[in-house]
Amino acid sequence: MHGEIIAIGDELVAGRVRNTTSSFAAGQLFQAGYRLDCITTIGDDAGAIKTSLLTAVGRSAFVIVTGGLGPTSDDMTSEAVAAALGRGLVLNKEVLKKIEAEKGRWGGTPGRMLEKLAILPDGAEFLNPDGRAAGYLIIERGVFIFCLPGVPDELEYLFMNQVIPRLNNAFGSRFAARQRTFKTFGLQETEINALLEWRIRDMEWIKIGYYPSFPEVFITISMMDPDNGAADRRFASACSTIEAALAENLIGADEDTQESMVGKLLLEKGATLAVAESCTGGLLAHRITSVAGSSLWFERGVVSYSNRSKEEMLGVLLETIANFGAVSRNTGIEMADGAKRIAGSTYSIAVTGFAGPGGGTPHDPVGTVYIAIGAPESTFCQRFSFQGSRCAIQTMSAETALDWLRRYLKYDADIYSH
Repeated sequence: MHGEIIAIGDELVAGRVRNTTSSFAAGQLFQAGYRLDCITTIGDDAGAIKTSLLTAVGRSAFVIVTGGLGPTSDDMTSEAVAAALGRGLVLNKEVLKKIEAEKGRWGGTPGRMLEKLAILPDGAEFLNPDGRAAGYLIIERGVFIFCLPGVPDELEYLFMNQVIPRLNNAFGSRFAARQRTFKTFGLQETEINALLEWRIRDMEWIKIGYYPSFPEVFITISMMDPDNGAADRRFASACSTIEAALAENLIGADEDTQESMVGKLLLEKGATLAVAESCTGGLLAHRITSVAGSSLWFERGVVSYSNRSKEEMLGVLLETIANFGAVSRNTGIEMADGAKRIAGSTYSIAVTGFAGPGGGTPHDPVGTVYIAIGAPESTFCQRFSFQGSRCAIQTMSAETALDWLRRYLKYDADIYSH
């Protein structure tokens, strides 16, 4: 069953407000098994609303119209919908009574503006008469037209309690919808595309999208299968194929993150972690502690920004810094060893580098970062060269450090040192 969304509001087309309501509605429709063909965003223009609605009614089984149902002069959805469908506007006296009974909620809003909330196209059914900007349903030539408020919490309530149930009752059998987002690091979008393209060529029921989300790349696979009985088997097969192809570049799926996967692997091993940071300034520890339950495996983090702090807090030798520099493989190793020793942890991560925009040397320019992993058997350190702003270099440093430890824990291999 196919439908579309029409989002109305000057604030949307001007970029002042993000269109989160359409994203929410699209996601819920997909999960419920309805195919969405189009999302149209238009301003507060009665003519454009009329044209868009008539086009949608002519090609879709249902239309979701959001925004423009309030009491102010720029709220013109009801007038435009009535004009498009050749219907008059009528005052719903029952709704008006409820609005007038709760005038206190509207402060000093004039009565004529409150009355506007109860005026709707002839034949429309109010969905939530108690809401501040209640939505309504019109059935036009068998097409379901839901007009909903643009306020996110009101729309979400009506969508889950009115729109989805009414669509289910009206249309019955639907597609079996499945979706998963895989998160990767270490490969470009084009590399992933080439890697997966031939493997899923014969899976015509699967749609795949590639979405860079710095510093990672997300791959979303979705399926709307008319065969409910085969849906789970087909989707599982596609997911297994993609997981195998991505191999160690795959972080996880959906809500998984580098830091949550590191935590999961550490818990499985009964191991703990400590970190020592210089150029990332606590970003690594921040990401780790954003994971609920990280206290079970994260012991401590040290931000040793100055040379003196590296010596006093981590035991880095002054001779090491004098001979090799604070940004060096030798210093990175001693930072990792010091963090692991002081914390008594199983593993440690150390990061030291030049995040810019100043600093650096001819041998180690801005973007040079040394990352060290302290493991039970030995300590590894690798030199990396990152590009971009200070924030980008810090982000890449933290991401790479977590990725390295994730791979080491999962595959028992020092991948980056080879």
